[in-house]
Amino acid sequence: MTSVLVRRGPRLLIATLVLASLVLVPSLPLPRVSAAGTTYYVSGDACGGGSTATWTAGDVWILNGTAVVGPGCSLTIESGATVRADPNVHLYVDGRLWSNGTQGAPIHFENNVTAVTPWAGIQFNASSQGSVAWSDFLRVLIAINVTGSSPAIHNNTIVQASAGVYLNDSASVVADNAIDGRKLGSFGIIATSSNATLERNRVNGTSFGIRSFAGGNLTLTENSITNTSGSVATIAIYLDNLTSATLVGNTIQTVLGRDAGPGGIGSTAVGILINDAARVVLTGTTIREVRGGRGGDGADSTLGPGNPGGSGGAAAGIAIGSVDSALLQGNTVRDLAGNRGGNGGGSSAGRGGPGGAGGIAFALELFSATGNVSYLSNTVRNVTGGAGGGGGAGTLTSNGAGGVGADAYGVFSPGGMNASISGNTITDLAGGAGGNSPTGGTLPGTGGSGGNVTAAILVVNGMGTVHANVIANVSGGLGGDGRGLGGSGGNATGVLAIGASSSFNRTVASYNQVSNITGGAGGIGGKLSGAGGNASGIAGLHVNMSLASNAVSLIQGGDGGPYAVISNQGSGGGYAGGFVLLEIPDGASSLDTVQDVSPGASGGGALPPASYGVGFFLVGNGTVHTRVAVTNGTISGANDFDLWVDNYTEVTTLNTPFSSSKIVVMAAGNLTVQNYLTVRALWPNNVSTIWGARIVVRDNGVESYNRTSPLGSTSWIVVTNRRYVDSPVPQWNTTQVAVSYPAYAFANDPRIVNLTASQTQAFTMIDSTTPTSSALALPPWTATRSVPVSYTSSDGLGVGVANVTLWYRLNGTAWVAFGTQNPGIFGLGQFTFTAPADGMYEFATTAIDNAGNPQQPTPPTANNTWTIVDTVAPASHVASLPPYETSLSFSVRWAPDVGVTDIANYTIQVNAGSGWADWLTNTTLTSGTYTASGQSPVAFRVLARDFAGNLEGKTGNDTWTLVDSIAPQAVSWTPSGNLTATPAAIQITFSEPMNETAVEAAFSVAPSVTGTFTWSNGSRTLRFQPSTSLAPGTSYTVSVGTGATDVAGNGLSQADLFTFATPAPPAPPGLSLGDLWPVLVILAAGLAALGFFLVRRRGASAPETIAEAPKPAPAAAPPKQEAAIDDVFLLYRRDGVLIKHETRRLRPDIDTDILSGMLTAVQQFVKDSFHGDEEEELNEMTVGQMHILIGRGKWLILAATITGGDVASMTAQIEKCIQDMEDHNWDRLEDWDGDLDIAKALGPYLKKLIRSEYAA
Repeated sequence: MTSVLVRRGPRLLIATLVLASLVLVPSLPLPRVSAAGTTYYVSGDACGGGSTATWTAGDVWILNGTAVVGPGCSLTIESGATVRADPNVHLYVDGRLWSNGTQGAPIHFENNVTAVTPWAGIQFNASSQGSVAWSDFLRVLIAINVTGSSPAIHNNTIVQASAGVYLNDSASVVADNAIDGRKLGSFGIIATSSNATLERNRVNGTSFGIRSFAGGNLTLTENSITNTSGSVATIAIYLDNLTSATLVGNTIQTVLGRDAGPGGIGSTAVGILINDAARVVLTGTTIREVRGGRGGDGADSTLGPGNPGGSGGAAAGIAIGSVDSALLQGNTVRDLAGNRGGNGGGSSAGRGGPGGAGGIAFALELFSATGNVSYLSNTVRNVTGGAGGGGGAGTLTSNGAGGVGADAYGVFSPGGMNASISGNTITDLAGGAGGNSPTGGTLPGTGGSGGNVTAAILVVNGMGTVHANVIANVSGGLGGDGRGLGGSGGNATGVLAIGASSSFNRTVASYNQVSNITGGAGGIGGKLSGAGGNASGIAGLHVNMSLASNAVSLIQGGDGGPYAVISNQGSGGGYAGGFVLLEIPDGASSLDTVQDVSPGASGGGALPPASYGVGFFLVGNGTVHTRVAVTNGTISGANDFDLWVDNYTEVTTLNTPFSSSKIVVMAAGNLTVQNYLTVRALWPNNVSTIWGARIVVRDNGVESYNRTSPLGSTSWIVVTNRRYVDSPVPQWNTTQVAVSYPAYAFANDPRIVNLTASQTQAFTMIDSTTPTSSALALPPWTATRSVPVSYTSSDGLGVGVANVTLWYRLNGTAWVAFGTQNPGIFGLGQFTFTAPADGMYEFATTAIDNAGNPQQPTPPTANNTWTIVDTVAPASHVASLPPYETSLSFSVRWAPDVGVTDIANYTIQVNAGSGWADWLTNTTLTSGTYTASGQSPVAFRVLARDFAGNLEGKTGNDTWTLVDSIAPQAVSWTPSGNLTATPAAIQITFSEPMNETAVEAAFSVAPSVTGTFTWSNGSRTLRFQPSTSLAPGTSYTVSVGTGATDVAGNGLSQADLFTFATPAPPAPPGLSLGDLWPVLVILAAGLAALGFFLVRRRGASAPETIAEAPKPAPAAAPPKQEAAIDDVFLLYRRDGVLIKHETRRLRPDIDTDILSGMLTAVQQFVKDSFHGDEEEELNEMTVGQMHILIGRGKWLILAATITGGDVASMTAQIEKCIQDMEDHNWDRLEDWDGDLDIAKALGPYLKKLIRSEYAA
């Protein structure tokens, strides 16, 4: 690259100062970064005549002369590159510089040689652009210097620089940089005339962490400044001459002033110093450990007085001056200490040198402002003034005096308009101890005074506010010891408000909590010991002061110093005052509390001056009179005086109790004692107030209050009790109170009231009104002789009811007193009256109140209530029902027994065989329609309840009936069909007992036959015995008409009709096949279709014919009957097991043996005939006029015996029946295991077949 020499002079005076400091202070050895890449040498044009250049990573770029990034040049320094520069060499930027390393590969800037003079750093000039990030700077004059431009500066590490970052006329954001000065006199960040933002920077080991001046708006956020120290002054943040300053969340740790050399003054240490700014906002800042430098010791002298010790350095947390407005909120300042003064030098030829004064300490101070100032919610802790240095020893004359202990302040606001100190916590403050004077020497020296301490001091301009602060543990400094005079202890004050002018600005102190305020103890003195320091909780001077709801406690004056010579003048302890108001022309205290105020103990010696502990200490003078009203105050534990009213002072207390023996009223002071009077006008019950009562108060005979009380109670009437005029001797007032209300008188009215304390006077009206009482309503009917009679009573607003008497009368006779009782405070009670007999009773009560007024009239003339006593249960019945009811629903009626008239309701109960159950409950009806659930006997009874609640009792029924709504039917009859023998009688069996007369009347035989009737089986079976034998070869029709009824009266649903034919006259000798058929059937059971059965299969060849013996020609055939099924056998196809047998009727001419034989024959026939899987094939057996049709399905075989008619007509019905059973029960038939429960399911289908219901 072309080497070009470019010379740039320093732009600011501070740069030369910094350079001088670097020359004067040797640098510390720092490690160099080793680089293994290529080395390049650069000076002059950094771009080598081009528009861009890149200093590559891993290489070393040495500036052996000043290099310039020109206006048309853009230089990029890659991460990981190393840049080294010779002493005083700059890298000027007029164009663009991009020096952006990374966290893992920063860019390194360092000296090229180990000379004392460092290299000059990077300087951005006007109109330049760029950024410097993640770069390390080692030992440099000003690492990054910016003028008239705003590059981004962040995440850099700068070690041992006179200034880390310098901004002039810049708006740069400087963030997240680490700056370590490592030398005295260095700066972390400097900003002049800049609108810059500094955030999250870490500055360590500098004399000034951040310095800004010459205008601009500066924002500091979350910066950390540590280990700040300097020679003349050490300031962590110093802002001067700015437009505005906003500081949020910054942290300052360890700011140390430098100790002075011999006789020198210790340097001042300040956390934040802001001066000359229009507006300051300082919030959330933490400052910890700020200490001024120690004063230097004075040198000894052999020719004259010893040299004085130097003063200790001051310590300040936040100091602000010359601003328009300021807000300090949420900051924490702690561990501040001014340093001690140096000791005075000794002298062998004269007086010893005095000790140096201690350094003052204050946490928050705003010493000059033209606008509003607010200290809100800050925390101040551990602030201590420096101790005074010890005096030097004088060999020929006196010893040097001890240095004065320094003052300490929590919040010190001597300037600003409308200042507000609110919500702060200020604790643990102490003034510095006075220095001691040596004990030796020819002439005695004096001990230094202890430093004063004030937690919050406010010089009021405009209006001042001190609100809701917590102040505790504030102690004045100890006085130093001296052979001559002991030093006095320092004063201690919680809150002090001082008027700034003669305008007596208003100051409000409210809701503050001030405790443990202690004056410093005096030092020991050879001639006179030091006096103890005074202690004050809240004090005001030359202001108009309003106090409200403050709590002041544990105020202790300092003890006087111990005496050295008992005959010398003794020293007094310090005064202590809870509230101290001096020259207050308009003052007020409301709801303030002061507790435990004690003076310091006397130091001993002869006639020590007195000191006192006073609750309220009030002082005026000839120019400014103090006037204060103390309202609703609380004073307790004031050691000597509750109130001290000095000359030119006027005090009024209102509702503020104090001891009359603990007051001071000076010769030109006045004290007026007032209290609140509450007057209540009460009705005789002594509780209820009398609305509209008149209240009159007279003070020394003069009416001071005369008003109507709308609610009968008036509070807060201010009454003067006594006055102290120029003397502690009271002048008492006489207070008379009267109450009136038209037409009524009051007890003890009017009366004299001694209002030494606020109180309530109750005036109670004299009771002249009679009481009232009444028995409460009873039910009209009562079912017991014991009747509880409740009552109410009242004396209205009177003195109360004393007792109540219950009166009664029976059926209108004379009134009788039953008993008397006290109703209690609520006027309610109950008598338990016992009726001697049933009847109508009337009741009434009378009362007497506690004043003796009786209720009128006594005895009573009318009742309050009545009841009818009825202890007899009513009687009722259900009307008789017929023996039978032929409908499920039928009417039931009930009624009272004769002479019963007081029934309220009925409960009807029914017993249908399962016990008694309610049918209708509590009904007033007298009839209803009952619906039975089935055919059974039903019993009824009624239980009546009368108006008194008596319930009728019964064990049995009132009536009963038998419900039978089913029509009877003939279930079997004989004879039937073509008979082989003439029957002896006709017999019909019915389903239930019948009305014999009605049945006989409905019975008929055609042709007509005469005969007699007999009944059996409980009127179920009718037997008609013809008078003569029936005619042979004759067809008879038997009919029972619908006029036939059962015993309940239900008629047959339809006439029953059956026919039979008697056999023809006897044939010629010989036997016919028909005569032998029963025998043949039995034989068929054994022979299985051998003999006389004709077996055929439909669709096969013609059946075989069995020869018969010749027989005579048959008689004329009777009329052909319709086919009918008499018996059905249902078998399981797989094994021929019988599932179910159904029959239409049991014929007396075919017994069970014959049926059994028929079944066996069918089963054998099935076994022999059904082989293979023919579909639904129907088979037939014929014996005479009896036919057996056999059908089969997939799982079932059905055999049906057919008589009469066309047998072929039954074929389709049998097939339908089999299909119907299998379609609906296939799941049970498919794997039937022999469980005969299936017969129940299949039975209805067989009955349907027998009834010819499949003949559709």
